[in-house]
Amino acid sequence: MILALAGTLTACAHSAEPVIGPGLPETATMLPVRTAELSPDEIDLALASLGDELVETDDFLPAAVDTTEPARHLPVRVGKNLIQPDPALLGHRELLELFSRDHPLVDKWIDYFTERGREQYARFYGRYLRHHTQIETWLREEGVPPELIWLAFIESGINPRAYSRAHAAGLWQFIASTGRLYGLKRDFWIDERRDMEKATRAAARHLKDLYEQFGSWELALSAYNAGSRRVQRAINTAGTSDYWLMLQQRYALPTETRHYVPKMIAARRIADNLDVLGLPIPDVPPPVPTTTVIAPGGLPLAALAKKLGMPSAELRALNLHIRRSLTPPGRDTPLHIPYAMVETAVAWLSSDDLPLEDWGGIYVVHRGDTLWDIARAVGVSVTELKALNNMRGSRLYPGQRLIVPEAGASVARAAAPAGGQIVVRRGDSLSLIAKRYGTNVAALKQANGLRNNTIFPGQKLKLPGSASEVIVRRGDTLARIAQKHKTTVAALKQVNNLRGTTIYPGQRLKLPSGATVASKPTNGAYVEYTVRRGDTLWDIAQRFGVTVMQIRRANGKWSNTLKPGERLRIPGGVS
Repeated sequence: MILALAGTLTACAHSAEPVIGPGLPETATMLPVRTAELSPDEIDLALASLGDELVETDDFLPAAVDTTEPARHLPVRVGKNLIQPDPALLGHRELLELFSRDHPLVDKWIDYFTERGREQYARFYGRYLRHHTQIETWLREEGVPPELIWLAFIESGINPRAYSRAHAAGLWQFIASTGRLYGLKRDFWIDERRDMEKATRAAARHLKDLYEQFGSWELALSAYNAGSRRVQRAINTAGTSDYWLMLQQRYALPTETRHYVPKMIAARRIADNLDVLGLPIPDVPPPVPTTTVIAPGGLPLAALAKKLGMPSAELRALNLHIRRSLTPPGRDTPLHIPYAMVETAVAWLSSDDLPLEDWGGIYVVHRGDTLWDIARAVGVSVTELKALNNMRGSRLYPGQRLIVPEAGASVARAAAPAGGQIVVRRGDSLSLIAKRYGTNVAALKQANGLRNNTIFPGQKLKLPGSASEVIVRRGDTLARIAQKHKTTVAALKQVNNLRGTTIYPGQRLKLPSGATVASKPTNGAYVEYTVRRGDTLWDIAQRFGVTVMQIRRANGKWSNTLKPGERLRIPGGVS
């Protein structure tokens, strides 16, 4: 997957800013303006930054364009839409007039797309020919000019798979926050920014809001790229709401935004003059007519594809908004299928023998986990686990969420063996052992004197004891209680469902598995303590409420060196 056409279209292009403020006069952009020729340095600076953002698409934009040769003026061939604009659509005549505007930057982009970017333009134009009828219909139904499809052309190359390093996705390159603002859902299971119809309708509403704010398509399109606040700031800086006058002030708008509208004009003008330029018209297959059906949760897309007699990859391509290999468990989900197969699909989806998967659990990866041990713990194969989570490799990272069978979301507890000791098996990790025996990693590490999470097959581990309770006393803190009972603040908060660290006298707190309650010795008596890995004299003294010197005197020990398994006598004190 490689870079898309749009260039440096950063996430700020779709920042979720409120579209409020006074509207600008519609005549602002209609003034006759003589644009100044831009310097080669400015052109090079702008074009050198293109292609840095969009990734994971099907196309590539070279890093720079040769600007040493003078730009050619392309004769404009006026189309029938310019003669008969639709008065029912928002600012339709103004947008069509915008496409006939001349400017040095427009000429530079025409030169690029017809020379070095010739093959790339052909690929994008092929997608345009395949999808423009449907996309333009959706735009027209939302009350905006269908020519706004050329915005999607420069944003993603009409590619719903496009994804940027700024985490903008889909045909119209929405970031998640702006997508939510316009009704596009995104969660672990679905991402409606990749649904062509929903994203197009959302983009139309977004552009309509921007147009109503600024009263000009030039400024609305610039705000789609740079954000409405940035454009308003440019207006204040330039002292004018005329976009073409603003272009003459080099630093009024960001560099990529200065190129945004001219690039869109150039893309449309080339399409209107393919025969003049001698560019071939790509031969593309027509789109497959589709319709939408409602599928239950947990339905594997591969099973539906098999029932419809079509390749699974083709069904997935029609439903890019489904992020996993099955529909979200527990909720009905719209699916796009070929129109010719609707009767078969509806009949099958209405039956009682659907192969619904019980894969509704989410497992959060811990440090040290592997796909092999997670798959074994939840009772599936590594291949199944990878397929469900759309994984090509086997690399995991802490905090990653994986879909697992519902029962596997909380691994069934195994009975503790006699003697409370287990032998580590191949593929085990501390997190899986903790889940298996109903404890936590911190308690396991405490019980076995482990400083890190590294374990090895054949190693013997002690299982922590059962939990007990303590009553909070005046002056107690979670840190002090954790220190006394050989546990951690995090483990205390987890087992007691505490969000903060506030506790109060008389409150009962559960101690995590593995925490200990030492008995308080009588005056003159001693408590025997076995040194664990990582212990220091200072830690032990704090734990038992005595001083380091008292421990040294009781044990005749004058060095700080401790060995795991060493037994110490702790003199009477607060335990």
